[in-house]
Amino acid sequence: MIRALKYIAVWISIFGLVMCTKEDDSPNPFDIQDPVVEYPDTVDPATIVGLHKYIFSVKCANPTCHDGSFEPDFRTVESTYQTLVYHPVTKNNDNGDFDFRVLPGKHTESWLHERLVTTDEVIGRMPLYAEPLSSEEIGWVIQWINDGAPNADGVPAIYPNQLPSINGFALFDAQQNRVDTVRMNGNLSPVLLTNNQPYTMYVLVEDDSTSVNDLLVNTGKFAYDEFDFSNATSITATPFGGVAHALQFNSNQFTPGDTVWFRYYVRDTDNPTTVEFPNDNSPFYFRILASFVVQ
Repeated sequence: MIRALKYIAVWISIFGLVMCTKEDDSPNPFDIQDPVVEYPDTVDPATIVGLHKYIFSVKCANPTCHDGSFEPDFRTVESTYQTLVYHPVTKNNDNGDFDFRVLPGKHTESWLHERLVTTDEVIGRMPLYAEPLSSEEIGWVIQWINDGAPNADGVPAIYPNQLPSINGFALFDAQQNRVDTVRMNGNLSPVLLTNNQPYTMYVLVEDDSTSVNDLLVNTGKFAYDEFDFSNATSITATPFGGVAHALQFNSNQFTPGDTVWFRYYVRDTDNPTTVEFPNDNSPFYFRILASFVVQ
Protein backbone atom coordinates (compact mmCIF):
# COMPACT_ATOMS: atom_id res chain seq x y z
CA MET A 1 0.00 0.00 0.00
CA ILE A 2 2.83 2.41 0.84
CA ARG A 3 4.47 1.76 -2.53
CA ALA A 4 1.18 2.39 -4.32
CA LEU A 5 0.65 5.67 -2.45
CA LYS A 6 4.15 6.84 -3.36
CA TYR A 7 3.55 6.05 -7.02
CA ILE A 8 0.20 7.80 -6.90
CA ALA A 9 1.79 10.94 -5.42
CA VAL A 10 4.34 11.00 -8.24
CA TRP A 11 1.62 10.33 -10.81
CA ILE A 12 -0.42 13.27 -9.52
CA SER A 13 2.49 15.64 -10.13
CA ILE A 14 3.25 14.24 -13.60
CA PHE A 15 -0.37 14.09 -14.71
CA GLY A 16 -0.96 17.59 -13.34
CA LEU A 17 1.74 18.95 -15.64
CA VAL A 18 0.01 17.41 -18.63
CA MET A 19 -3.42 18.61 -17.57
CA CYS A 20 -2.24 22.19 -17.05
CA THR A 21 -0.50 22.76 -20.38
CA LYS A 22 -3.59 23.70 -22.37
CA GLU A 23 -3.90 27.41 -22.99
CA ASP A 24 -7.19 29.08 -22.17
CA ASP A 25 -8.39 30.66 -25.40
CA SER A 26 -11.92 31.30 -24.15
CA PRO A 27 -13.12 34.89 -24.64
CA ASN A 28 -13.49 37.24 -21.71
CA PRO A 29 -17.28 37.66 -21.31
CA PHE A 30 -16.71 41.15 -19.92
CA ASP A 31 -14.43 42.28 -22.74
CA ILE A 32 -16.91 44.79 -24.09
CA GLN A 33 -16.53 48.32 -25.39
CA ASP A 34 -17.90 51.34 -23.53
CA PRO A 35 -20.59 49.53 -21.54
CA VAL A 36 -23.68 51.56 -20.81
CA VAL A 37 -25.09 50.91 -17.35
CA GLU A 38 -28.65 52.02 -16.68
CA TYR A 39 -29.52 52.41 -13.01
CA PRO A 40 -32.99 52.60 -11.51
CA ASP A 41 -34.02 56.00 -10.20
CA THR A 42 -33.65 54.90 -6.59
CA VAL A 43 -30.73 52.66 -5.65
CA ASP A 44 -29.92 51.25 -2.24
CA PRO A 45 -26.20 52.04 -1.80
CA ALA A 46 -25.66 48.86 0.24
CA THR A 47 -26.41 46.64 -2.77
CA ILE A 48 -24.14 45.56 -5.61
CA VAL A 49 -26.03 47.91 -7.94
CA GLY A 50 -25.66 50.80 -5.50
CA LEU A 51 -22.01 50.06 -4.80
CA HIS A 52 -21.31 49.98 -8.51
CA LYS A 53 -23.15 53.27 -9.08
CA TYR A 54 -21.70 55.23 -6.18
CA ILE A 55 -18.26 53.64 -5.68
CA PHE A 56 -16.86 51.10 -8.12
CA SER A 57 -17.80 52.75 -11.44
CA VAL A 58 -16.87 56.29 -10.43
CA LYS A 59 -13.92 55.79 -8.09
CA CYS A 60 -12.31 52.55 -9.23
CA ALA A 61 -13.03 51.89 -12.93
CA ASN A 62 -10.35 54.31 -14.06
CA PRO A 63 -8.30 53.94 -17.27
CA THR A 64 -5.56 51.25 -17.01
CA CYS A 65 -6.98 50.16 -13.66
CA HIS A 66 -10.30 48.41 -12.97
CA ASP A 67 -11.70 49.36 -16.35
CA GLY A 68 -11.02 45.85 -17.61
CA SER A 69 -7.26 46.25 -17.58
CA PHE A 70 -7.04 44.53 -14.19
CA GLU A 71 -9.41 42.51 -12.07
CA PRO A 72 -11.70 43.11 -10.34
CA ASP A 73 -13.48 44.38 -13.46
CA PHE A 74 -15.73 47.27 -12.44
CA ARG A 75 -17.10 48.19 -15.87
CA THR A 76 -20.53 46.68 -15.29
CA VAL A 77 -22.57 45.47 -12.35
CA GLU A 78 -22.29 41.89 -13.61
CA SER A 79 -18.53 41.99 -14.17
CA THR A 80 -18.10 43.58 -10.74
CA TYR A 81 -20.07 40.82 -9.05
CA GLN A 82 -18.44 37.96 -10.95
CA THR A 83 -14.89 39.16 -10.26
CA LEU A 84 -15.51 39.84 -6.57
CA VAL A 85 -17.81 37.27 -4.96
CA TYR A 86 -16.10 33.97 -4.14
CA HIS A 87 -13.32 34.98 -6.52
CA PRO A 88 -9.91 33.74 -5.32
CA VAL A 89 -7.42 36.44 -4.40
CA THR A 90 -4.34 37.01 -6.55
CA LYS A 91 -2.64 39.19 -3.95
CA ASN A 92 -2.60 38.64 -0.20
CA ASN A 93 -1.10 39.86 3.04
CA ASP A 94 2.09 38.34 4.45
CA ASN A 95 0.14 35.75 6.45
CA GLY A 96 -2.04 34.69 3.52
CA ASP A 97 -5.17 35.35 5.58
CA PHE A 98 -7.56 35.87 2.67
CA ASP A 99 -9.01 33.31 0.27
CA PHE A 100 -11.60 35.38 -1.59
CA ARG A 101 -12.03 38.97 -2.70
CA VAL A 102 -15.50 38.83 -1.17
CA LEU A 103 -16.49 36.10 1.26
CA PRO A 104 -20.26 36.53 1.72
CA GLY A 105 -21.30 37.08 5.32
CA LYS A 106 -17.77 37.86 6.54
CA HIS A 107 -16.46 41.30 5.70
CA THR A 108 -13.34 40.93 7.89
CA GLU A 109 -12.32 37.89 5.82
CA SER A 110 -12.96 39.65 2.51
CA TRP A 111 -9.94 41.02 0.66
CA LEU A 112 -12.07 43.83 -0.80
CA HIS A 113 -12.75 45.23 2.66
CA GLU A 114 -9.11 44.82 3.66
CA ARG A 115 -7.95 46.78 0.62
CA LEU A 116 -10.36 49.61 1.43
CA VAL A 117 -9.23 50.05 5.05
CA THR A 118 -5.61 48.84 5.19
CA THR A 119 -2.87 51.11 6.45
CA ASP A 120 -0.17 48.82 5.05
CA GLU A 121 1.66 50.90 2.44
CA VAL A 122 3.06 47.79 0.76
CA ILE A 123 -0.39 46.30 0.19
CA GLY A 124 -1.84 49.67 -0.73
CA ARG A 125 -5.20 51.11 0.21
CA MET A 126 -7.83 51.37 -2.50
CA PRO A 127 -8.63 53.48 -4.41
CA LEU A 128 -4.98 54.05 -5.20
CA TYR A 129 -3.84 57.67 -5.58
CA ALA A 130 -7.27 58.95 -4.56
CA GLU A 131 -9.17 59.96 -1.47
CA PRO A 132 -10.11 57.02 0.75
CA LEU A 133 -13.73 56.01 0.98
CA SER A 134 -15.74 57.66 3.71
CA SER A 135 -16.83 55.67 6.74
CA GLU A 136 -20.36 55.75 5.34
CA GLU A 137 -19.23 54.29 2.01
CA ILE A 138 -17.20 51.58 3.73
CA GLY A 139 -20.30 50.85 5.81
CA TRP A 140 -22.25 50.18 2.60
CA VAL A 141 -19.62 47.66 1.52
CA ILE A 142 -19.66 45.98 4.93
CA GLN A 143 -23.45 45.76 4.97
CA TRP A 144 -23.59 44.25 1.48
CA ILE A 145 -20.97 41.62 2.31
CA ASN A 146 -22.49 40.72 5.67
CA ASP A 147 -25.95 40.47 4.10
CA GLY A 148 -24.61 37.60 2.00
CA ALA A 149 -23.31 39.62 -0.99
CA PRO A 150 -26.60 39.43 -2.94
CA ASN A 151 -26.49 39.76 -6.71
CA ALA A 152 -28.33 42.42 -8.72
CA ASP A 153 -31.59 40.50 -8.24
CA GLY A 154 -31.14 40.46 -4.47
CA VAL A 155 -30.29 36.75 -4.29
CA PRO A 156 -27.58 35.97 -1.70
CA ALA A 157 -24.43 34.37 -3.06
CA ILE A 158 -24.11 30.58 -3.08
CA TYR A 159 -20.71 28.96 -2.95
CA PRO A 160 -20.00 27.64 -6.46
CA ASN A 161 -19.86 23.86 -6.26
CA GLN A 162 -17.32 22.32 -8.60
CA LEU A 163 -17.71 18.93 -10.24
CA PRO A 164 -15.36 16.18 -9.08
CA SER A 165 -12.02 16.06 -10.84
CA ILE A 166 -10.51 12.82 -12.17
CA ASN A 167 -6.80 13.52 -12.32
CA GLY A 168 -5.22 10.32 -13.57
CA PHE A 169 -4.82 6.56 -13.42
CA ALA A 170 -2.18 4.13 -12.18
CA LEU A 171 -2.22 0.37 -12.76
CA PHE A 172 -0.53 -2.15 -10.44
CA ASP A 173 -0.13 -5.93 -10.40
CA ALA A 174 -0.66 -8.24 -7.41
CA GLN A 175 2.88 -7.53 -6.14
CA GLN A 176 2.16 -3.78 -6.19
CA ASN A 177 4.49 -3.19 -9.11
CA ARG A 178 3.34 -0.42 -11.36
CA VAL A 179 2.66 -1.81 -14.83
CA ASP A 180 1.11 1.03 -16.82
CA THR A 181 4.60 2.13 -17.84
CA VAL A 182 4.93 -1.00 -20.02
CA ARG A 183 3.17 -0.19 -23.29
CA MET A 184 2.91 -1.74 -26.73
CA ASN A 185 4.60 1.01 -28.71
CA GLY A 186 5.63 4.00 -26.64
CA ASN A 187 3.62 6.29 -24.38
CA LEU A 188 0.73 6.79 -26.80
CA SER A 189 -0.22 3.12 -26.97
CA PRO A 190 -2.11 0.66 -24.73
CA VAL A 191 -0.64 -0.91 -21.61
CA LEU A 192 0.38 -4.57 -21.95
CA LEU A 193 -1.14 -6.92 -19.35
CA THR A 194 -0.43 -10.59 -18.71
CA ASN A 195 -3.39 -12.92 -19.11
CA ASN A 196 -5.12 -14.43 -16.07
CA GLN A 197 -3.53 -12.06 -13.56
CA PRO A 198 -5.13 -9.81 -10.90
CA TYR A 199 -4.65 -6.06 -11.28
CA THR A 200 -5.67 -2.91 -9.43
CA MET A 201 -6.49 0.33 -11.21
CA TYR A 202 -6.08 3.39 -8.97
CA VAL A 203 -8.08 6.43 -10.06
CA LEU A 204 -6.98 9.79 -8.66
CA VAL A 205 -10.05 11.84 -7.71
CA GLU A 206 -10.80 15.00 -5.75
CA ASP A 207 -13.70 17.34 -5.08
CA ASP A 208 -14.12 20.76 -3.52
CA SER A 209 -16.99 19.78 -1.22
CA THR A 210 -17.09 15.99 -0.85
CA SER A 211 -14.30 13.84 0.53
CA VAL A 212 -12.86 11.11 -1.69
CA ASN A 213 -14.34 8.49 0.64
CA ASP A 214 -17.86 9.94 0.29
CA LEU A 215 -18.05 10.40 -3.48
CA LEU A 216 -20.83 8.59 -5.32
CA VAL A 217 -21.16 6.28 -8.38
CA ASN A 218 -17.43 5.37 -8.28
CA THR A 219 -17.63 3.03 -11.25
CA GLY A 220 -15.09 2.05 -13.86
CA LYS A 221 -16.22 0.78 -17.25
CA PHE A 222 -14.20 -1.31 -19.70
CA ALA A 223 -15.21 -1.50 -23.37
CA TYR A 224 -13.80 -2.78 -26.66
CA ASP A 225 -15.15 0.25 -28.53
CA GLU A 226 -13.34 3.51 -27.86
CA PHE A 227 -16.56 5.54 -27.98
CA ASP A 228 -19.35 3.05 -27.18
CA PHE A 229 -19.63 2.04 -23.52
CA SER A 230 -23.25 0.89 -23.67
CA ASN A 231 -22.23 -2.77 -23.24
CA ALA A 232 -19.16 -2.13 -21.11
CA THR A 233 -18.03 -4.25 -18.17
CA SER A 234 -18.66 -2.24 -14.99
CA ILE A 235 -16.62 -2.54 -11.79
CA THR A 236 -17.34 -0.61 -8.59
CA ALA A 237 -14.35 1.03 -6.93
CA THR A 238 -13.53 1.46 -3.26
CA PRO A 239 -11.78 4.44 -1.60
CA PHE A 240 -8.03 4.14 -1.18
CA GLY A 241 -5.74 6.26 0.95
CA GLY A 242 -8.01 9.31 0.91
CA VAL A 243 -6.75 10.36 -2.54
CA ALA A 244 -7.89 7.65 -4.93
CA HIS A 245 -10.40 4.94 -5.78
CA ALA A 246 -9.26 1.38 -6.43
CA LEU A 247 -10.79 -1.06 -8.94
CA GLN A 248 -9.74 -4.69 -8.86
CA PHE A 249 -10.10 -7.01 -11.84
CA ASN A 250 -8.55 -10.07 -13.45
CA SER A 251 -7.18 -9.80 -16.96
CA ASN A 252 -8.95 -13.05 -17.92
CA GLN A 253 -12.17 -11.00 -18.02
CA PHE A 254 -11.03 -9.56 -21.35
CA THR A 255 -10.30 -11.00 -24.79
CA PRO A 256 -6.55 -11.31 -25.43
CA GLY A 257 -5.27 -9.16 -28.27
CA ASP A 258 -8.17 -6.67 -28.21
CA THR A 259 -7.72 -3.10 -27.00
CA VAL A 260 -9.75 -2.41 -23.87
CA TRP A 261 -10.76 1.20 -23.27
CA PHE A 262 -11.42 2.53 -19.78
CA ARG A 263 -13.60 5.31 -18.40
CA TYR A 264 -14.37 6.32 -14.84
CA TYR A 265 -17.61 7.77 -13.45
CA VAL A 266 -18.05 9.75 -10.23
CA ARG A 267 -20.18 12.51 -8.72
CA ASP A 268 -20.27 14.43 -5.46
CA THR A 269 -23.06 14.74 -2.91
CA ASP A 270 -24.06 18.27 -3.97
CA ASN A 271 -24.26 18.08 -7.75
CA PRO A 272 -26.46 15.62 -9.71
CA THR A 273 -24.06 15.60 -12.67
CA THR A 274 -21.92 12.48 -13.04
CA VAL A 275 -18.43 13.14 -14.35
CA GLU A 276 -17.08 10.82 -17.05
CA PHE A 277 -13.36 10.72 -17.79
CA PRO A 278 -12.00 10.20 -20.31
CA ASN A 279 -14.98 11.03 -22.50
CA ASP A 280 -15.70 11.45 -26.20
CA ASN A 281 -14.34 15.00 -26.14
CA SER A 282 -11.15 14.21 -24.23
CA PRO A 283 -7.87 14.45 -26.16
CA PHE A 284 -6.77 11.11 -27.55
CA TYR A 285 -3.76 10.84 -25.25
CA PHE A 286 -6.04 10.76 -22.18
CA ARG A 287 -8.09 7.93 -23.68
CA ILE A 288 -5.04 5.91 -24.74
CA LEU A 289 -3.34 6.36 -21.35
CA ALA A 290 -6.16 4.39 -19.72
CA SER A 291 -6.34 1.60 -22.33
CA PHE A 292 -4.71 -1.83 -22.26
CA VAL A 293 -4.27 -5.05 -24.22
CA VAL A 294 -4.13 -8.48 -22.60
CA GLN A 295 -1.33 -10.60 -24.08
